[in-house]
Amino acid sequence: MAANIAPLIVAAMLGRRLSSPLDGGAVAKDGRRVLGDSKTWRGCAASLFGTIAVGGLLNVAPPLAARFSLLSMSGDVFSSFWKRRIGIEVHGRSALLDQLPEAVLPLLLLRRRLVTSRRDVFDAIFVFTVLEEPVSRLLFRFGLRDRPF
Repeated sequence: MAANIAPLIVAAMLGRRLSSPLDGGAVAKDGRRVLGDSKTWRGCAASLFGTIAVGGLLNVAPPLAARFSLLSMSGDVFSSFWKRRIGIEVHGRSALLDQLPEAVLPLLLLRRRLVTSRRDVFDAIFVFTVLEEPVSRLLFRFGLRDRPF
């Protein structure tokens, strides 16, 4: 969750400052933005450093925490790309597409490095998927999200 919450905290602190979109404003052939304004370089950097910091508290080596963050953000970018392609606007919801890529990608690819079983990976993905919406509502109440989802 650190990979997802850190960008929200930094966005609340900085507003629109330093929020260059990953896609540079590019529009795909379908006429829609490739990703949209919500996927930023600042968010990726915040995720990276936030995940490394939390990883340090959990005794996870910085390179492993960095890989976890980058894979999680890659999954998040993947979902945003496909949500735009199927016509779901920025901040629009899509059950499972909003949660699975960013949870599955790092857990599956780093499973052996994390020294976890397949069952642990499944449980972590399940917990992430179930907790994502209530945590989003809580972050909305604290003013860290624009919407409660």
